Amino acid sequence: MGSFRGLALIVLLILTCSPSLTRSAELESNFVELRCGNRTFHNARMTAIYFTDNMENIYTKVQSNHFGISSTGSGPDKMYGLAQCYNYLSQVECALCFSRLCTVAPFYFPDISGRVYFDGCFLRVKDYRFYRETLGPTDHAICGNSTRYGPAFMASAGKAMVAAVSKAEANGGYGEGRESSSAYAMASCLRTLDASGCRECLSNASASARRCLPWSEGRVDNTGCFLRYSDTDFFGSGSKGMNKVSMKMASALIKSSLNFKYSTLAKATGSFDAANKLGEGGFGTVYKGVLVDGREVAVKRLFMNNRH
Repeated sequence: MGSFRGLALIVLLILTCSPSLTRSAELESNFVELRCGNRTFHNARMTAIYFTDNMENIYTKVQSNHFGISSTGSGPDKMYGLAQCYNYLSQVECALCFSRLCTVAPFYFPDISGRVYFDGCFLRVKDYRFYRETLGPTDHAICGNSTRYGPAFMASAGKAMVAAVSKAEANGGYGEGRESSSAYAMASCLRTLDASGCRECLSNASASARRCLPWSEGRVDNTGCFLRYSDTDFFGSGSKGMNKVSMKMASALIKSSLNFKYSTLAKATGSFDAANKLGEGGFGTVYKGVLVDGREVAVKRLFMNNRH
């Protein structure tokens, strides 16, 4: 297939660009990693449509259950998706985290598959049913590099990880560990894994995470599970730390549909007029807009100038 330029994907961020709202879930939505696949799609236009449909389908499930899977399309570009929030996030924080996943995920294009990790949630998209996979060739640990501790912390972190993994294996795939207010750990398996698959994945993740010690932070992004330890209590304060305005805005996000036509958003932003530009960053340009029903929105326009 020939080259294409300027494949525009629109990510509607209803009220999520507010600094007060994004700061309220900062601990839960720090970007960790974008991991791309190695196969390019066959039809750029249909892949963009399938991606949008998948995110819409998954969102309706994630916002109420912290988890969702979906498949869309047919033929060589059929797309399977899975998103999951970690249990310690509130419903509001999960919705916010998922909105950030949707913002970053298109940057695995032109690959047909990719993974995105935030500290509170993750997303995986592939061209086959991957839901039972436990380990993969690209699984690895991400170690902190700012602080090193001695034997006492290493022992505490090890105990916290053991507790988190043990609880996850015994309680449906999720567990937390705390040790002497100095070490914290969390283990989470894909909800699509059975007990055997979860145990296999976390066993591998534990060994990988221990190689991060004595660094103060370690994360393992495996195919079927996620494990993290830290010297900081990263579990957050939940929605209790959000002010009334932020809660109202986040509730509006949860109740809003993400399914808007390009023409609707173009009209709302004055055809993405420069006068409506709010800002620009590595993940695209954000415009303010007003829908026909009077709702104010922020629209992030993403451009991928790729060839395949």
